[in-house]
Amino acid sequence: MESTQVSGECRAETGESGCCVTCAPAPAAETTPAALSVTHGVERGGDLPALPGRVEMTGEASAEMLALVRRFCAGDREAGEKLPRVDASFLPAALYPYRDAAKVRSDYPLLLSADAEGVATCTPIADCLTSLAAAVAPEADQGRVLKDNLLRLEQEVRSLCAGKTGASPASETLEAASRLLEQKLALKGESGRQLHMDLAALVKTVPGGALLLPMSEQAALEMYLFAARGVTQARSKALAGSVKSLRGRLRDLLALERGKGAKAGGEERLARAVGGAGHRLDAGALARLLDRSLQKQTADTARCQRLERVLGELDKFLSAPIGGLVHVISAGERSPLQGEAGVRWLSGGLDPCAAAGAVFDEVARAYTSLFVAMRSARLEIEGAYDPRRHESLATMFDWRSFSPEELRQLPPVLVIEEQDTLANRNMRSLSRLLLSGRPVDVMVLVSAATDPGASPGEAMGRYRLELAYLAMGHREALVNQSSCAAPTHLLEGFARGLSHDASALHVVMSPTNSRGGPSAVGPWLFGGAALEARAHPVFHYDPQAGRTWAKRLDFTRNPSPESDWPACEIGFRNASGEACALTSHFTFADFALLDGAYADEFRILPTGLDSPSLFEAGEYLALDPSRSQDAVPFVWAADGQGVLHRVAFTRRLGFVCLDRLDFWHTLQELAGVRNEYVRQAVERERSAGEADFARQRKELEARHAAELATVREQTAGEALQRLAAALVNTDIGAFAGAAVTGAPVATAPVANVTTAASAEPLAAPAPPPAATEEAAEPAEPWVDTVLCTSCNDCININSRMFKYNANKQVVLGDPTAGTFAQLVQAAEKCPARCIHPGKPVNPSEPGLEALIDRAKPFN
Repeated sequence: MESTQVSGECRAETGESGCCVTCAPAPAAETTPAALSVTHGVERGGDLPALPGRVEMTGEASAEMLALVRRFCAGDREAGEKLPRVDASFLPAALYPYRDAAKVRSDYPLLLSADAEGVATCTPIADCLTSLAAAVAPEADQGRVLKDNLLRLEQEVRSLCAGKTGASPASETLEAASRLLEQKLALKGESGRQLHMDLAALVKTVPGGALLLPMSEQAALEMYLFAARGVTQARSKALAGSVKSLRGRLRDLLALERGKGAKAGGEERLARAVGGAGHRLDAGALARLLDRSLQKQTADTARCQRLERVLGELDKFLSAPIGGLVHVISAGERSPLQGEAGVRWLSGGLDPCAAAGAVFDEVARAYTSLFVAMRSARLEIEGAYDPRRHESLATMFDWRSFSPEELRQLPPVLVIEEQDTLANRNMRSLSRLLLSGRPVDVMVLVSAATDPGASPGEAMGRYRLELAYLAMGHREALVNQSSCAAPTHLLEGFARGLSHDASALHVVMSPTNSRGGPSAVGPWLFGGAALEARAHPVFHYDPQAGRTWAKRLDFTRNPSPESDWPACEIGFRNASGEACALTSHFTFADFALLDGAYADEFRILPTGLDSPSLFEAGEYLALDPSRSQDAVPFVWAADGQGVLHRVAFTRRLGFVCLDRLDFWHTLQELAGVRNEYVRQAVERERSAGEADFARQRKELEARHAAELATVREQTAGEALQRLAAALVNTDIGAFAGAAVTGAPVATAPVANVTTAASAEPLAAPAPPPAATEEAAEPAEPWVDTVLCTSCNDCININSRMFKYNANKQVVLGDPTAGTFAQLVQAAEKCPARCIHPGKPVNPSEPGLEALIDRAKPFN
């Protein structure tokens, strides 16, 4: 965002600096990563890391170093001591441009607001100020000074919210930021007055009750409480309205029941009851008619007593409303949010899930008599109340008898759990709660870099315990796995849980690292990197969305949902200072660089080490297990001095990456993305199509050969007939004279004469040269584009060698932009077998003999 420049003579008043503030350049815009794809958007020529020049190594030294690195990757600690370590300044190369967290422009602070129905929304501060300014000054020529200084106002708001752990009233914060902005600009005259008026109008435009929420460890809980309070207040108001309506109708019904057997009450009373339309009726005639009708009826004393009893319950609720509070049960330390209005904090002891079940039962009992009274009132109004049937049902009425609408009227009950205790000691209680059907929400903050089920002191086991995946096994429980780095997705999950008529589990990524401390890149980028690296994918599992997995599971908010790992472009400067870029993948190994718990899994590779056994992390994780045994995986990282390095990592960390990838594939398959059953069905259809094509081709070839043989035989017979006829009708003596005189020989017209010779079959023509057993292999690579299934496998290997056309089907880009090995790898991974590597372009590429053998089945 930049300040608007006004062409021509400046008409604004000058500030204390003597320069027009609205014409002065605004502060430089902060670096803003893409919404979730934080590794994208690196501009070449900007602040780029430097790739040092290559230091040549002898063959013997290179072999020794490679053997040492392989030992380290295999887990040899002694080998690791001989290699340089990474320190806390190392970052994934893709995140290097954002290394200064103070200059990263994130979505926070968020503006939390609620509509009339209590539905909460969150808006990034930049979008919030833009929309508020547009509301204050909708025309382009209005509010010019305000619009030119929105970035400055945003910076003041960020400064006021920095360091806070809780939300603050939005109007108060914006008012304070406006005062600071006016003081710093010090505008005089008309510009200063107009800016003051626009800022005041902007503050008044802020929705009532809105909050500004900074990103912190409490952000997720604050978002839930804000959403829960809004929904609770709206539902309590709606419930009170329903009760008032039923009470009014029930009072009229009671008065009517009591009036049976008595007179209607005279003309004046009827006229008052009719209201303004009384002049159109004959009140006397109506009174006489009603008197005759009512006197024939007898009041039902038992019904009057029931109606009075129901009215008593309704009056009791309206005089002393129950509910309106959000119940929070936790076992941890005292929360800084305790004491907030509308929230009841309770201690759950060692088992918060079990305590939450008891709290819900207590809340539900308080509503049981009210819901019984409301149901009875509706039945009485409809004339459908049957004492013999409904009174017995009322005695057995509890929360299990509540309708989905009645369950949603209950105030929310939230359990705050710790990941370690929930994954171990309290796992059974969680399962019982999720299976009970009680609409209780459970929130647990998890570390994306660690395993909740790992042994003490171990960051990650080989297979991670997925609490959200485990909760989906309870079928009817809603599951929301999200992150504060995706606030809209997180708030949507909370809203789904608050409207769900069964239990819900919210698995939220903690914005801190595995040791509870802040990340070097700040919580916003740390959370975004976890999404990119498949460390904490976000998804919603909503059983009420449909009966199939495709409808219940939604994980479309993840970056590159159809790929294994998001591709990223890493900008750098070479030894000559030129801006360059390379294509890589952002994997869990890259994310692990941001967490100190994995520091011992990395070692820096020498710049001169070069070997076919070195594989970038994305390529390594795609290797067949038999080929990965001797491979050395690495990621690109930049140190604190801005030097780009290749950093090798251990096979132990590689197994963790594969486990993350395996869980990602599970989510893809459950959500219908890259489904294995679909792939197999496509493969079967493709194979059947190829077999049918081959059969038809053989039939056509056989038919063509038969037709060709017939044509040849007929042509040979006709030619022999013409030759025989010509010889029979030729004057032999004329040939002798022609030999002396050189005159042409006249021949008689060829007659259609059949001779004995013509009846004999003509000898078959000489066969064509024998075809070689194997057709010559193509020299150049090519792609059978029409067979492409758009699976992205080849694009992920090399996006310059393979590109998509307008139909999103792959075509060959620049064959020289990659290696023959990448061509062969792409052909092997292609499910449609539409990539044909041809022959290698670079004869000096290592390992060609083996690569050519692997390429043969595809040429």
